[in-house]
Amino acid sequence: MRQLYVMAVLVCIFILAGCGSESDNKEALGIHKATTVTNDSGSSTNDGENKEEKTDELQAKEAETAAEVKEVEEAKAAKEANEANEVKETAKKEEKEELKPSKQTQEVKKAIAANKAANAAVGGSIMNKNEPDAPAVKDTDKAGIEKAVKEIRSLAKDLKQQAEGGDTAEVKAIAGQIIQAWDAVKSDIKASAADMYPFLDEKITKLAEQTNAEEIDLEAVIQIDYQIYQGFRQLAEKLGIE
Repeated sequence: MRQLYVMAVLVCIFILAGCGSESDNKEALGIHKATTVTNDSGSSTNDGENKEEKTDELQAKEAETAAEVKEVEEAKAAKEANEANEVKETAKKEEKEELKPSKQTQEVKKAIAANKAANAAVGGSIMNKNEPDAPAVKDTDKAGIEKAVKEIRSLAKDLKQQAEGGDTAEVKAIAGQIIQAWDAVKSDIKASAADMYPFLDEKITKLAEQTNAEEIDLEAVIQIDYQIYQGFRQLAEKLGIE
C-alpha cells in the first residue's frame, strides 16, 4: 500500500509539472506574438514616414525644376523683346537717315541743277554760230585772256582728277591757282564777253567757298569744276581761242 501511495504522489507531481510547463509555454508564445505585432506596427509606421519624406522631397524637386523652367522662359522672352526693340530702333534710325538728305547730297543736287544751266548755255546763244562776232579784243588783252583761259581749262582737268582721287590738299592747291588766274583776267573778260562773265565769276566764287570750307565736299567740287571747264571752253570758242 505504501508503494502505491508513493507512486500516486509521483504521478500527481508529474501531472502538476506538466501543467506548469504548458502555461509557461503559452505565456512565452503570447509574449512572442505581442512582440511580433509590435514590430509589425513599428515597421508600418516607419514605412509611412518614409513615404511622406519621399513625397515632400519629390514635390520640392518638382517645384525647383518648375522655377528654373520659368526663369529660363522669362529670360528668353526678355531677350526676344530686347531684340525686337533693337530691330525697331534700327529701322527707325535708317528710315530717318534715308529721309534726311546729307549735306553732300544737297550740294550735288544743286550742282547738277547748275550743270543743266551750263549745258543749256552750250546749246544756247553763247555757242550760236549765227550770232555777231564778239567785240574786238585788243591784241595785248587777248594774249593775256588766251593764256589765262588755257591755263584754267588745264587746271580744271587736274582738279577733277585730284578730287576723284580724294586728295584734298591738291584740290585746295589747284583751286587756288584757278582763282588766282581768274582774278588776273576777269576784268578783261568782263569787257570782252560780258554775257559770260556772271556765270564764270559765280562758279569761281563757289569753288573758293567749297575749297575753303572746314570739310571739303569733293563731289560738289567735281560738279563745280565741270561747270568751270564747260564755261571756259565756251569762252575760248567765243573768243576764237584754240
